[in-house]
Order: sequence, then structure tokens, then C-alpha cells
Amino acid sequence: MPCPPLAQLACTVVAILLQFLYLSAVCWALLEPLHLYRRLSEPRHVDRGPMRFYHVLGWGLPAFSTGG
Repeated sequence: MPCPPLAQLACTVVAILLQFLYLSAVCWALLEPLHLYRRLSEPRHVDRGPMRFYHVLGWGLPAFSTGG
């Protein structure tokens, strides 16, 4: 029995969302030690200022990997 198109679309959307969320969780888990290392080793406060670097890596890499 063939799968209805709406169910197939929903399954695809859920699979893409799960892949993106899993990859973003892994990226953020890898960025936490990097931030801790930078916080302890750099003389300036890395907590102040924009966190653009972390956001690009934490959300951008999974989005690029999932979408590409």
C-alpha cells in the first residue's frame, strides 16, 4: 500500500528537523570546551561582546550540513 503524499512530506520534514537538531546539539557541545579554553587562556573577557562566532558555528554548520 503506497504512502500518502502528505504523510511522506511530514516524514521528510521531521527527519530534516531531527538531523538539524542533533547536529546543532553536537556542535554546541563541542563549542562549550572551546569557549572555556578561550575564557581561561585569553587575557581579555571573551564573555563580553558579540558571540557571533559561536552562533555561526553552533547553528550555521548544522544548517549548512543539513541543507546541503
